[in-house]
Amino acid sequence: MNGQGELKYHDKLASALTQVDVVISTLAVPQYFDQLKIIDAMKEIGTIKRFISSEYGNEVDRVTALPPFQAILNNKKKVRMATEMANIPYTYVSGNSFAGYFLHPNENVQQISVYDTGNAKDPSSSMLDKEKIDDYL
Repeated sequence: MNGQGELKYHDKLASALTQVDVVISTLAVPQYFDQLKIIDAMKEIGTIKRFISSEYGNEVDRVTALPPFQAILNNKKKVRMATEMANIPYTYVSGNSFAGYFLHPNENVQQISVYDTGNAKDPSSSMLDKEKIDDYL
């Protein structure tokens, strides 16, 4: 069953969440902190068996990024902390930003920027195929 609620109305959101056991958030980065509203409603009703927050990217507790992206990771850490402090059962899905999505092998790229020395292992060996993410949920 799919529950539908509105993030700006706490009572409607909480009511919708009483209809489900599992909450899978797919909010994009601009709405990322709206997950705090979802977490508050889940904590209030106390019946959610599993929360999958809108992560799907990097393992934020193990990654250090360049400043613009690091700010996003820091925000994700805040949502993780709120989830854990609310004692809601959770799963974090980390697909390494589905790196294959950003690497377009058929593009004719004339120039790239390499940070650090460029002597890293082939990252594709640890990338998760975005077509198979459902195998891991």
